[in-house]
Amino acid sequence: MIPINALRAVRRIFVHRQSADTACADGRASAILLNAAIPEAEIVEVTYEHLPRLKPERGTLFCDLTPWAPKPKGATPTPDEKQARIDAMAPWIDAGTIVLDHHKTVADLVPLFGYLGVFGDERRDPGVSGAVLALREVLEPIKGPEPPFIGDARWRDAEALARLAGVRDTWQRLSPEWTRACELAAVLCALPLDSCLRRGPRGIARSDTRHRSRPRGHAPSAGAGRRKERRPHAHRRAPRGNPLAGGSHLRRG
Repeated sequence: MIPINALRAVRRIFVHRQSADTACADGRASAILLNAAIPEAEIVEVTYEHLPRLKPERGTLFCDLTPWAPKPKGATPTPDEKQARIDAMAPWIDAGTIVLDHHKTVADLVPLFGYLGVFGDERRDPGVSGAVLALREVLEPIKGPEPPFIGDARWRDAEALARLAGVRDTWQRLSPEWTRACELAAVLCALPLDSCLRRGPRGIARSDTRHRSRPRGHAPSAGAGRRKERRPHAHRRAPRGNPLAGGSHLRRG
């Protein structure tokens, strides 16, 4: 379990973004849940292409994402490639970075962070995603594993948001919640990041109910009913020299 003091010290959060023009629904859900837990932290959506530009700092948390490391050229990394990946993590480990990820391509990296790294293994825990890890490892410990938060409407909405994000992100097509998960993903990707954060888990988790007139079993296509996305960084210009220029950037507090 991640120490509660380490969670409360987080001031910068990186979550996954699909591309400069497309959000990642699981990354967005993760951001909403983490913002509910640590509202004073800065939320930054990052594409894989921008990962190498990030610099280690104290108080940093990655969710649905892991700091950059060179990819092996083959299916099985050579000893030199393994060492290069370990070396790339060293500055982040020294900075006390927290990492929550479920992508199998980083299964060898997340454990390097010790108790500050949590890897969600989809084989052992089907449906685990960045949002599920954000709920389990951050929101629940900070809010407390017992009432008044656990068990009330706020918890149920947060749990529903994480669960549905996991169903969609890990392609649980046989789940009875698949259609609802797809609808929720469309909402998450259509809204700007700052709007998602303002609405919070309840506003987002309940927003898909307006789509319930669709026949059950019909999953909307990736662009169905989606208005053109407004880039979150268009609302607030990133500071000059910001290495994340081109990514989605929102400063909290």
